[in-house]
Amino acid sequence: MGERFLEWLRWAAQQVGDGYFGHSERVYCYELYHLIRVKMYLYERQNGPLREIFLHSELVKRIITREEAEFHEVFPLNEQRIPDFIFHNPNNFHNQVATMEVKVVTLYAANFYDDLRKLTDMVGRYQYQLAIFHCINNSRERLLGLLDEFEDEWANLNHGIIILLRENYHSRLQQTTLGAMIEEVIQGRNQP
Repeated sequence: MGERFLEWLRWAAQQVGDGYFGHSERVYCYELYHLIRVKMYLYERQNGPLREIFLHSELVKRIITREEAEFHEVFPLNEQRIPDFIFHNPNNFHNQVATMEVKVVTLYAANFYDDLRKLTDMVGRYQYQLAIFHCINNSRERLLGLLDEFEDEWANLNHGIIILLRENYHSRLQQTTLGAMIEEVIQGRNQP
């Protein structure tokens, strides 16, 4: 189901109209959510309803007790998380498909690292299959420069985080992983 969700997300992110690129994260996310739901609806019409799996936005993921964590075979979060999007079963830990953070403003190292840390936490502790960082209005070069700023922290991050980047309305969606971008930064340092 993870690859299917990623397919829906890529389609939706490429369909968001020009008028949504100049607004707040919330406005952009509303449109993105709507477009993902369109793809989900079309899928369900052909394949029947999705069972026990839901798309939620800004749902609070609370810190569970050690006893609850042991029962569900997960680890408690370090702190409460509120992902921009999650595709999961909210009642148990069986269908933890995807967790996603979205940024529409110019990124700075601190907020970029914070979102990557949140995604790492959700995968490592609550066993989400996919962690996605989706941003618009930022260039690939900017993200690489920001990654270069926190190299000592690379080991603390999940290198499998999927990066979906769309620089502006007129550009195509780019997909890579955090690990691939870190390798690109390292290679750039080694060139004369």
